[in-house]
Amino acid sequence: ALAWLLRAAVVAVEERHGPVLGAVIAVEPALGVVGRRAVRDAAVIAGIPAVRLRAAPACALLMVAGSTDGPWLVCDAGAGGLGLAVLDTVGGAIHDLVQLRDPELGGDALDATIAGQLELGGAPIAVDDPAWPGLCAVARAIKEEAAAGELASQIAGLGSAGAGLQAPRSDEVDDWLGARLRRVDERCQRALATAGLRADDLIDVLLIGGGAQLVGLQDRLLQTLGRGPRMVGDPATPTALGAAVAARMFLAEPAALFVEAVPWPLALSDGRGFEPLVAPGAVAPIRASQVVPTAAADEEHLEVELWEQGPRTRPYARYTVTGLP
Repeated sequence: ALAWLLRAAVVAVEERHGPVLGAVIAVEPALGVVGRRAVRDAAVIAGIPAVRLRAAPACALLMVAGSTDGPWLVCDAGAGGLGLAVLDTVGGAIHDLVQLRDPELGGDALDATIAGQLELGGAPIAVDDPAWPGLCAVARAIKEEAAAGELASQIAGLGSAGAGLQAPRSDEVDDWLGARLRRVDERCQRALATAGLRADDLIDVLLIGGGAQLVGLQDRLLQTLGRGPRMVGDPATPTALGAAVAARMFLAEPAALFVEAVPWPLALSDGRGFEPLVAPGAVAPIRASQVVPTAAADEEHLEVELWEQGPRTRPYARYTVTGLP
């Protein structure tokens, strides 16, 4: 499906501007090396001659950083989680220092928190109830401070199950989300501490993503960091335009190098356990080595696998060394 979408984009560009020389694709930092390889494979299937993958926060920062050097905190408020990236701009280069992601602060998790407080027929609705998806849609409208007419249509969409459901007051919603949003404090402090920085060291804070309009999140960042975040109206615009700027850099400077951090640890396995190879946060590109012994003295070949140890451990590649003395 991804290859088909990329191919459709290639055809659209070629019809308007001519042959496609390559593509810079902005990806989520949490995608990991396995997911990145899948994106590259899809680009090859789509017929793109050259592809470069760039972290979405760095692409967004390319559009707003300007000429002032220093560290930024980029917050990406998406449906699946809140991503925090500490990026350092030096002489026009962007160094990816820290990447953190908290799924409990995503738009879906916040919707579920509100939905869990709503009642239909005087009783809360369980997650496995058929009415739960509709209730989450209502919760999303409440969270986004939807107009009364829009919220009314969401409630009406629940049919008879929505009878008697009333929108809560804004202070009630703040109370429901308060405990979850307080996690922003700890996540910001962890990201800054990992980068060896304080809030006062930041040049600015950038807030992007579909959930960036959540007032509670803006207020929490203001309290945590002592400054309000810079907002981006259309969450897709800075990332897409930043990827275009990166593509222009590759054309103007073919030897351009983007420095990023490895999001998840990589380990080698010879079937007898895992040996750490690359630590999370290591700067990529990176070269690493590991001594792997054979199981017996007379073995003439050795097989090892490279695994990504993220939220779930996934195999990345298998290597066979033959002709051992």
